[in-house]
Amino acid sequence: MLIEVIIIIIEMGDALSTLLFQPPRPTPIKESKLVWLNTRQGSKIPAFFLERPGAKVTFLYSHANAEDIGTVYPWVKFLAKSLHVSILAYDYTGYGLSQPSIPSEENCYADIDAAYDYLVNERQILPENIVLYGRSLGSGPSCYLAARTAEAGSPVAGLILHAPFLSVFRVVFESGCTLIGDKFPNVDVAPYIRCPVFIIHGTADRIVPFWHGQKLLYSVPPYCRTKPLFIDGMGHNHVNVSLRPLVASRILDFLCTCVLTNVTKDIQNGNYKRLPMLNDKQLSEITYPTQAYHDGISKKSSKAELIDQ
Repeated sequence: MLIEVIIIIIEMGDALSTLLFQPPRPTPIKESKLVWLNTRQGSKIPAFFLERPGAKVTFLYSHANAEDIGTVYPWVKFLAKSLHVSILAYDYTGYGLSQPSIPSEENCYADIDAAYDYLVNERQILPENIVLYGRSLGSGPSCYLAARTAEAGSPVAGLILHAPFLSVFRVVFESGCTLIGDKFPNVDVAPYIRCPVFIIHGTADRIVPFWHGQKLLYSVPPYCRTKPLFIDGMGHNHVNVSLRPLVASRILDFLCTCVLTNVTKDIQNGNYKRLPMLNDKQLSEITYPTQAYHDGISKKSSKAELIDQ
């Protein structure tokens, strides 16, 4: 009986992989913008690097499912301009123009490792100046890399998770534990992260339930948690144009408060008091866009200037 259950769970995992990875038809993007990366799994994946002269922070952006770097180019360009940061965005194996064309969890990990190595070795960017940004599916490789670099003794400067999930199985049903065949067990990786973590999630998300973002934040060490951005009424797939100033403002706040002040270095040295310990109310507070705009979005430009100085 136990063997039959295990076989069923493994088959569920294989079926879920088919549903999990849904690459769109490649989106046109100028060849001149592309950088080609080779992964340890033997894949060749495209990426683009938006470099902002004088930027102190570089994002490594991992996109969501049913997207490729051509799809996310406008959003990434908006982030680079609004936040005054450089950004490297890459495709997963099986997405966009990558070769070969079979996506998998293992390939995703190898893909982000190749992108990270490009930033560190080719662009000579220090880990302490790199912030990982993972949206939805991208939360999996981003959590993995944040934990791996921490274990290696060179943690990244910060981690931004946008509509993240606890694990793939848990999006379908709450198993209470990580089952055989589950994919991207972010909830199990989170305790090993050693950098400030900022989570963005919409209460109206019908793809990845909102409570995933809430629970994942509690899985991160207390000294790495920062005030989340849980937006009332926001869904999963798009950040509405009207919400972009709010999202940019809160990310800037995260960068100025937690990244440019080298909080990660203090965490690495055992100083866990740089970030205030947040209570349950602060960890679950819902942001109402209209109120948030009047409460301080106009401060965004002054914060952005700090990143360029």
